[in-house]
Amino acid sequence: MEPRLGDTVGYLTTVSETGAEEVLNLKAGDVYRQTVVGTRDEIAGFSIRFGTYGQQVNGKLKAAFSDASGEKIYGEETFEAKDLVDNQYHSILLDDIITDGFQKEYEISLEVLSLEEGKQLALFASNENIYENGDLTYQNEEVKDTDIACQLTGTSGFMQKWYWMVCAIILIGFLVFAFVTFIKKCKLEYVYLVLGLTFGMVFILCLPPYTAPDEGTHISTTYAFVNEFLGEEPIFDEENHVISRGTDGDIGGEAQVSLAKFHDVYEAAKYPSGDMERNVARHGKLDVPFTCYLPQILGVMLGVLLKFSGFWTLYLGKVFAMLFFTVCIFFSIKLIPWGKMVIMTVALLPMSLELGSSFSYDCVLLALCMLFISYTLYLICKKDKVTWKDFLFLGIIICVIAPCKMFYFLMAGMLYLIPKEKYKSKKAYWMINTGILVAGLAVLIIMRFQFLTSHVGGATPSAIEDATVNYSIATILGDIPHSISVLFNTAIFKSEFYYNSMWGNQLGSLQVYIPTFVITSFVLVLFAAGVCTTREERVIYEPDAKFRWVNLGLSLLMFLGILAALWIGWTPVTYGVIEGVQGRYFLPFLPMVFLSMRNKTFLLQKNIDRGLSAVLFTGLTFTFLYMIPYIVQ
Repeated sequence: MEPRLGDTVGYLTTVSETGAEEVLNLKAGDVYRQTVVGTRDEIAGFSIRFGTYGQQVNGKLKAAFSDASGEKIYGEETFEAKDLVDNQYHSILLDDIITDGFQKEYEISLEVLSLEEGKQLALFASNENIYENGDLTYQNEEVKDTDIACQLTGTSGFMQKWYWMVCAIILIGFLVFAFVTFIKKCKLEYVYLVLGLTFGMVFILCLPPYTAPDEGTHISTTYAFVNEFLGEEPIFDEENHVISRGTDGDIGGEAQVSLAKFHDVYEAAKYPSGDMERNVARHGKLDVPFTCYLPQILGVMLGVLLKFSGFWTLYLGKVFAMLFFTVCIFFSIKLIPWGKMVIMTVALLPMSLELGSSFSYDCVLLALCMLFISYTLYLICKKDKVTWKDFLFLGIIICVIAPCKMFYFLMAGMLYLIPKEKYKSKKAYWMINTGILVAGLAVLIIMRFQFLTSHVGGATPSAIEDATVNYSIATILGDIPHSISVLFNTAIFKSEFYYNSMWGNQLGSLQVYIPTFVITSFVLVLFAAGVCTTREERVIYEPDAKFRWVNLGLSLLMFLGILAALWIGWTPVTYGVIEGVQGRYFLPFLPMVFLSMRNKTFLLQKNIDRGLSAVLFTGLTFTFLYMIPYIVQ
């Protein structure tokens, strides 16, 4: 079938937009020739980037694509200059798709047949030899240290294989899920294991690296720790950006989930560059401990040690993150004596799956918070006596999550719900529980000392508006009526965004929209899992007023703490609402809220967890279906 222009996407760019700092002004009779080397077998066309200075220019040009000798022409076109769009690529299809173009040299030629006098038309170009695999000539004379901005394009036929691969994963997952859930009637943690692994892989395949919220910075931070552990120097460039291998730049840092992004990924997967020299600098490094990225670090380190390409190294990091998240949730569901479906549902929310299969430290944070909640309830309801090993384990979790995002260490307050008689003495009850809480606070202060001192002492420069500063504690307390107004406006104008971004209504850097009816299915499942109880669960433990108030009170404190941190750390004083807060920040304590809803009114005669699991599978399948338009367009 003859390819259509709408099916082609540029995949090899000789000069990026930021590198095109020069223009080559054209005149009648000019002939430019740029050699390029194919990085894929398939070449469907080529594109050249023009500048018209915002004017309509009359004239004719001819562009051709041939082999390096110029003898065999694969495609050419004569076109009108008036059809060119300023600062855009003009695309031309070949007569037939080249299917063996990898590592072969080709020539893109441009001839100016005629051009209106007094009008300007230019080629975008670099002022240095950015594209090292090709040369530029003008009137058959070599032009040194310059390349024109052009592209090779290909069709998206490979996406058909991707689509059927994801469908196969979902189909196999469905068959295993049906067998484990309704035939073998396995325990709920094994049902989750099937769902978590199935849709964890689906999310990895649908949301490439850099598309999760702030993932670029998290990737750079992970690579910085890997460099430190491997003794690589220097770690940073002059602008304090993390330096990684050349091959780690094969996948671009664009955050958009799009067909162009998948072309970028396909390019890196099929023909990796293999450049192992550390010469690519991207983002900076976050001031957090390495424990926040431990699974991602292990995945990336394995890829670096085995000299894998940037594609496989990045995806190893994502796979290790997903496996860590899945294992933690598996044991969380296994340990928690009641409310298992609450943990499972929160872990399978679209936003949770996106974070759990990404480089974000929210993967580790969310997994460990749910493990802490489950283990604490295990100690409250099941274990006869608590030991130092239990508190060491819980203390380590609190010390890991404390510096990731402030105020999550308050989750340690749940320890006061453990009956005093399970301790050696009442003194041990107060000392141990308070000690863990203080340890979390101490780690937070030590790791975030610079942040705390800078914002307590006064206002800091705004990252949103260059000409102003952020709120500080002094400005908030100095004008109480205005601060109350800011809180009120935030509740009015931001609550819907918090709600939607918590469940996963907007995925992929808040770009991929999942319809309300799909999100509502997850909300209803979580509500049913939280409110309803069975007779067997009531025998294990029946939440009392103390349980509800402690959990809801701690959740409220963490919610307000997050608002306060972004109020003084991100919001300019000229703003009337708190900026920077996203609903995903509330996921770690969401189980505490819904576990507190358990009551005597909604008493079930039969466990409905398996039916709710089927609803979750359906909801996640619909989530995938609504991702597709963003990927193929």
